[in-house]
Amino acid sequence: MTDAMKITFILPGRGRSGGVRVTAEMGNCLLKRGHDVRIIYYRPALYTPSGLKRQVSHVYRQNRFDNADWVDSFEGVAIPFKKLEDVSYSKGEIVISVGVYFVPYLLGLNEDVYKVQYCHGLPGDERHPMRAFLDLSIPTISVSDALVETLEKHNGQKVLGVVPNGIDGENYYTDGRLARDGIGTIYDTAYEKAPEDTIELLGQIRKRWPSMPRYVFGKVKRPKGIDSGSYFRYPSIARGRELYNRSKIWLVTSRREGFGLPVLEAMACGALVISTKHDNAYSLIKHGENGFLVDVGDHEGFMRYIEFVLNNDDVRQRITRQAYKTVKNYTWDRAASKMVRCLKSVVSGDQPILDTQSRKEAACPSR
Repeated sequence: MTDAMKITFILPGRGRSGGVRVTAEMGNCLLKRGHDVRIIYYRPALYTPSGLKRQVSHVYRQNRFDNADWVDSFEGVAIPFKKLEDVSYSKGEIVISVGVYFVPYLLGLNEDVYKVQYCHGLPGDERHPMRAFLDLSIPTISVSDALVETLEKHNGQKVLGVVPNGIDGENYYTDGRLARDGIGTIYDTAYEKAPEDTIELLGQIRKRWPSMPRYVFGKVKRPKGIDSGSYFRYPSIARGRELYNRSKIWLVTSRREGFGLPVLEAMACGALVISTKHDNAYSLIKHGENGFLVDVGDHEGFMRYIEFVLNNDDVRQRITRQAYKTVKNYTWDRAASKMVRCLKSVVSGDQPILDTQSRKEAACPSR
């Protein structure tokens, strides 16, 4: 492949987060197109408290769970690092910070490489310390249209393009052999995911429909408020697909979502999605057509639509059919094509590349 690019994705760590997973998926797509792709991920020194804690946690997860780390699904080379400058780079290589955390370190890297940010979401609330990283000027790709205005306001540059996540139809599909009898959701302790709302809703559902199965999965330990038989930690893709397929309704309680891939996964598996109006909700869900939308924290709204759907199966079937059409618009092949176009625009000079002076002006926080 004569126009193959050398690409490095920087991850702030390994693990089971959505950002790690979609980076591995995108990396695999680009590898299949003939590009030279690798993932490098931050691993603090073992002699530091955080480094030792991460390593112990990683070993524990690997020994206890078969599906605890999405980096393992990447088909290329994955390399740990303590400092970006300790990694070897080629002249003209494209180095991409996935998320904002490593943007200041990337800008401070004294290498003749193209530097890009791939933003998967906005960090925390308005007071989050990493919000300041959004103000650093760097060519940026957004995962959704919903983030573009904020990114351009802070960054001072036009976003290179929007590269959404995709859905693999071989992994997420409707399985008619399974009984669709419950309500499902994902539990996560991150502020953006509104874990307290997830717990509250599950409690109300248990009280209102005590015999209704509840299907919940996540990467953290099962919290109080979720029955042991209802919670699945680190499920495989096959188990996740099963839980989606067993759910008549899938709930998304998030305050913020850069994209919201579980929405599409649930739709692909035939569950009707009731979601908060998070950042990208309107891009994925047309209220009353392919799902329902409620305000963040509106427990009454969630319960009202849950009851409506459970009492109107014809509506549920109509909406899930329409939702399946939505899913068809999001494939990893399309996403990879958009990514390639964005990266080629950087290399060709159609978009500004930060020079040495810009590197020096980028302040790196202490690690």
